[in-house]
Formats: sequence, structure tokens, C-alpha cells
Amino acid sequence: MPPSARAGSAAAAAVAAAVLGVAWAGLYRGVGAGHLVALCAAAALPAFASLLPRRRAAAVAAAAAVAALVVPAMAARVSPWGLLTFDAAAWRPLRGLLPDGLAEGWRSGLPVEPAATPALVALLDVGLAVLVAVATWQILARRRPVAGLVAVGVGLAYRWTVEPPASGTATGALALAALTAVLALAGADDAPAGGALRRAGGALAIGGAAVALAAGLGAGPAAAGDGWWAWRDWEVGARAEAGASGFDLRQSYGRLDWPETPRVAMTVDADRPRPLRAVGLDEFDGVAFSIADPSTSRPLASGPGLISVDDHEAPGDERDHATQRVTLVGLRTAVLPVSGHPRWIAGDFEGTADTIGDAVRLASPVGPGARYTVRTRVARPTPSALGEAGYAGAGAPEGATGLRGAPWMREVRVPLWGPGGPARGVGGLGDLERIRALALEVAGDAPSPYAAVNRLESFLRRGGFRYDERPPSPRDLAADAYGGAVRNPPPLQEFLFGSRRGYCQHFAGAMGVMLRSLGIPARVAVGYTGGRWDPGEERYVVLDRDAHSWVEVWFPGHGWLAFDPTPGRSSANPASVSSPDYSPTPIDVDLGGIAETAVAPPAADEEDGSPATAAAPQEDAAGDAGDAAAPDAAAAPAGGGGGPSPWWWAVAGAGALGLAPAAARGARRAAARRRGGERERVVAAALDLEAAIAPLGWAPSPAAAPSERAAAIRAASGVDPSALYRRAAVARFGPEPPPAGAGAAAWREAARLRRAIRRRAPLRARLLAVAGLRRHGRATVTR
Repeated sequence: MPPSARAGSAAAAAVAAAVLGVAWAGLYRGVGAGHLVALCAAAALPAFASLLPRRRAAAVAAAAAVAALVVPAMAARVSPWGLLTFDAAAWRPLRGLLPDGLAEGWRSGLPVEPAATPALVALLDVGLAVLVAVATWQILARRRPVAGLVAVGVGLAYRWTVEPPASGTATGALALAALTAVLALAGADDAPAGGALRRAGGALAIGGAAVALAAGLGAGPAAAGDGWWAWRDWEVGARAEAGASGFDLRQSYGRLDWPETPRVAMTVDADRPRPLRAVGLDEFDGVAFSIADPSTSRPLASGPGLISVDDHEAPGDERDHATQRVTLVGLRTAVLPVSGHPRWIAGDFEGTADTIGDAVRLASPVGPGARYTVRTRVARPTPSALGEAGYAGAGAPEGATGLRGAPWMREVRVPLWGPGGPARGVGGLGDLERIRALALEVAGDAPSPYAAVNRLESFLRRGGFRYDERPPSPRDLAADAYGGAVRNPPPLQEFLFGSRRGYCQHFAGAMGVMLRSLGIPARVAVGYTGGRWDPGEERYVVLDRDAHSWVEVWFPGHGWLAFDPTPGRSSANPASVSSPDYSPTPIDVDLGGIAETAVAPPAADEEDGSPATAAAPQEDAAGDAGDAAAPDAAAAPAGGGGGPSPWWWAVAGAGALGLAPAAARGARRAAARRRGGERERVVAAALDLEAAIAPLGWAPSPAAAPSERAAAIRAASGVDPSALYRRAAVARFGPEPPPAGAGAAAWREAARLRRAIRRRAPLRARLLAVAGLRRHGRATVTR
């Protein structure tokens, strides 16, 4: 290959690898550009080694060995030396690469980060490396640029399917320009020497400009503060709001139908992640919680860019205050999500503002690109402080203990929890009487409202309930108190007494109703979790899938405080058993009758990949919480830890069966190379070549002469084995045995011929040959 041709092909392969690397960068978070560049370079190493003019086969083999070691090590984030020395810790991530990666992909949305989904990130790394290796090999070694572009197209199709670009037209135009440059560079082989260099240089400039333009669009003014590979902002013109979504306040309890591709709702610059409440749902209509009266509001004092929400200072010191800087990305809303109790909000707002309960509502909705800063008070009560709080003489929020037994029934205001505990003999609750009985049983002898809250929260987090985003449909009851007709039970009753499976709406709604039935003011908060830390952006990223519901309980002197009964979620309130900061004193536990430790997020559920509860109900401080629930199935450990998973053994077994014929042929070949003298070894080399190409259907007739056999192989495959057959004829029929080393030379020639013939065979025939299956008929290759 002339130097100009090598330069053009190398540039084409480099542009193809760059296109794949830049496109797949959008599937990651917290992965530097240097890692992806090194990964693509390692994957393309064998293809570039094929350009060497001498010892090409040895160079390709060495480069392939290096790539086979470096790529898995980079994907698993382990040392290559650990893989070479068979270190168990280094090989453990690779054993569960496929099953764990697929499981994490099923549970997680893209983009992903190594800290949260290491197996999925490793699987994406391997997939990118394979695509780069195939594309560059087809362009450089096989001289088939169209086949290389097919591999690039597969990679782009996957990338755009799982995470569509913001502007499909602009991204498609950029990709088309880059792929056109690949074809132009690869076609430089047919031009004269000087023209080839000029053509390659011009095409390289076009491809480089396309890649640089794509990267530059991600670092424009709209992406200030982001890295140069800011894939989310690849678009031309202003950001379209067609992809912006509103906020759904309905508590439907149906199966969750998330968008196929997760979207970033907002980013938050704060000192720690805190749930962001949009509104508090303060009325229970017999089925679900809702806003009592959205039309009732209180106007807020607002000036240019500033909204004053709360002017009075609550008890507490400066540590109870926090500042949040929120940027809307894929959310369009008139209600501003905030944490805690906001004091003021600053932003580029237009018009007036008012409140819906504790929520701040703007006259004009804001959408993607809007930014606002919130100064808020974050309550951090201790369990002992809440244990002393009671409702005697306290002015609880209006209707905070109201319940309807059914949508058509009148509302019952349950009396507040008094000095003697919950009120007895509350009537008119209809279907909710059974829920109240369960709440009384779980609360038991709780000495305070907080103890009852603590026990109910603990019960739902570990009382045999499972988190499931697709809960089963409610069962039909055999009889109905309202006329004997068969009907479905209300969703919360079905959740508590039937399936015990649901997501945050079920857990929060059930706890809210149970608390109200005991006379404890409660409501359901709707908003988002605190999101995930993005080290590249240095802020928390909140996805649409982070939408969440939790419970807020009102205590005198503290206001509304968050508690989270949903397994796998946590609250910023240190008095909640869901909080990692929950740490009551021994006196609090003994005298307050509360749980001793936090209820940790349970392990992943083997059945549906959702957070699951503990293997069996655990007895807490209430002493009877476990008796109210049936035992639950134990969750199995993840496939990547504690030993190989069944997936790993299945994949390994299938791979071993597939490679068994090739391994057997290798063992026979090694024995034949050393069996007998030089005469026998030379003849065995020719016979081994025929045995190797027999599954391809190209083996000659065993009755033919050596020259006829060579001619038959040349006609079928296009590869001339005449030199090997001349060696075999001389060795077999010559009067003197071949000199020393003739056998080794014959085997090297046979190995070269095997590789050349297999490269010309169709892919299907090569796969059959690896499996030890014979291809029927004979095929010919036109030179």
C-alpha cells in the first residue's frame, strides 16, 4: 500500500472512531474525554497495526493482545496487571459484566455514571470499543470503508435511539458530513500519489471541522460551565421547548409509564441533596390525596427578580438555612420546586406570584433555561424534641386530619391525638375503618404522636411491602358492603391488605391515611428527590424519573416535617427512620418507644429489579409491627458480588461449548507439529491445511495428486498453496528426508494459508467452521 493510501485510510479510520466516541459521550456522566479517547485508541490498535509493511501478522496479533487486555481493564476500571495475574478482585467485575450490566440497564436510565451503575458503564465501554474496532478494521485491514460505515451507523443508531439528540436535523447533518469525509479519505487510494495526499488532506479538514463544530456547539453560551463535550446542548438555534414536560400532581396509583429515555428535569447547585417539594396535597377524597382548593391563594410581595415568601424568623441558628440554585432543563412549570421552608426566591421572573399552601406559584410559567436561587430554612429536629411535641391546645392546620371513606361520603375530621392517645370510636370512615384498625395495631402503645409516626414509617419500610413501579391490578372482592356486587377494592386498601406492592404514591398515600386516622395531621408532598451528583457539572442532576411522593407531618413549633416510608428513598429530616442521620439516644428509644436505628434501604429485588423489603418482618420498638405483616421473599444478592451469578455460568458454559471444537483442533494440531521426523511433519502440515478448510467446503479430493490439490484450493478460495504442496511432495517422495527445520517452515506456511483462506470465506461459513460444522457444497471466490 503506498504511503498516500495508508495516510488516507488512517485518517478515515480516525474520523470514524472520533464520530463514535463523540456520539457515545452522551451516554455517560462523570466520564472524562481522556478515558473515551484512550478506549477508542486501544480498540483501533489492531487495525492500525495492519498498516505496518513488515511482520504484519505478528504486529496485528500483538496489538490484538494488548487491546484484549487494555479494553476490559479500562471498562472495569481495574489494573491490567490484575487481569494478567488473575487477581480475583480484578476479574470480579468482568464475571458479571453482561448480566449485571443488563440488569442495571433495565433499572437505570441513560446517561449513567460509573459510581451509580458500574456494570452498565463497563458494558457501554465494551460496546463502544467493539464498534470502533470493527469500523477501523474494515476501513484499514479489509479495505472496505462501506462496511466500516455500517458499524459506525449501528453505533449512531443505538446512541440516538436510547438518548435522542436535542436537534435531530443539526446532529444528522454533522454526522453526514463526518461520514462523507470518511468515504472521501478512504477513496484516496485510487488517486495519483500527489492527488491522493491533497484529497486526503481536504477530506480530513472537512471531517475534523465537522467533529470540532459538534464539540463546539456543546461548549457554546448555552452550555456555560459545562465541559467541551457537552452533548446535551448540541443544537442549532434556541432550545426548543417541545421536549419540556409539565408536573403531574395526580395520585393515580396505576402503573408508572416513564418515557423510554430519561430526561433531565433540572440541576441544583447546593451543599447536599434535598428533596424538592412542588406542592403539598392536603385533602383525601376517599381514593387519593389532592389539593384542597387550588383557587385559594395568598399573594406574595414581589419586586424585580425577587419574591419574598416568609419574613419571620423561626427558632434555630444559621445551620438551619440553605441556599439552592436551580436551573430548569426539561421542566416547564408555574410552581417552583424548593426544599424546606423558603424565605425568598430570586430569579428572572415576570408578573406576580402567590402561594398554594406552601408552594410558590408564578403568574407566568417558566421553562427550560430558567434559573432561580432560593434561600430556605431546613428543619433538623431531634427525636427527643418531637417526642415532647403534642397537640393539646395547638392550632393544627385546617382539615389536616380529614378523611372520606369513599368519594361520595362526607368528610370526617378525626380528633387530634390527645394526651391519652388517639381518639376512640371514630365513625363514618367506611372502607377506611380497616386501615384505621391497622394503624392502631402498628402504633400500639406509642407514648406520643411522634412515636406513632416513627412506628408507621418503620412498618411500611420493612413490613413485607415491596417497591414495584408496575404493581398488579387490584383483586376483585367476593362481596360488597354496598349492595353485594363484585367490585375492586380501593387502591390503598389493596396495597395494604392485598398485593403489598407499589411505588411512592402507594407508600406515601397509605401512611398519610393511617396517620390521619389516628388524629395526626399529615399530607402527601409531591416533588423530586435530591438527584445525583455530577462531578463534571459540579451540581446535582434531577431526572424526570426522580419524581417522588412522600409524607409531611405537622408538629407544633416545627411545622410540616418530611418522612419517607418508601423503601430505598430517604428524607433530609434526621428524625425520620429513612434518614442516614437518624440517631436517637438510648433514652429516646427506651422512653419514647421508637426504632433504635434507621431502616436502611433494602437490597435490590430479584424479581423486578426494584428496591425490596427485608426477608421477613423485623420487630421494631413497637413490638408488634412484624405481626401485622406476612413474611416476604428474601432478596438474592446481585450477580456481580459474592461469587459468579447463574447468568455468568450460563454465558461461560455456552462459550465453552462453542469453543470446544476449536480447542480440540488446536490440541491435535500442536501434537501433529511435534510427531515424527521432518518428513512426517511437512506432510502433516499440508494435511492439517486441508482439515482446516474442510468445514468451509473448499477441501480438495483426497484422491488427487499434490499439484491437483493445490489447483483445486486456488480455484475455490483464490489463495495459492502450491509452495506448501511442493514441500509436501518432496518430503513424501524424495529419496532423502527434508533438512532440519523444514517441518517448522511448512507449518508456518500452512498457518499463513489458513488465515488467508479464512479471510476470504463468508462470515457464516467461518462461524460454522469455528463450531466444527461443515458447510455443504463448494464456493469459489473471484479474484
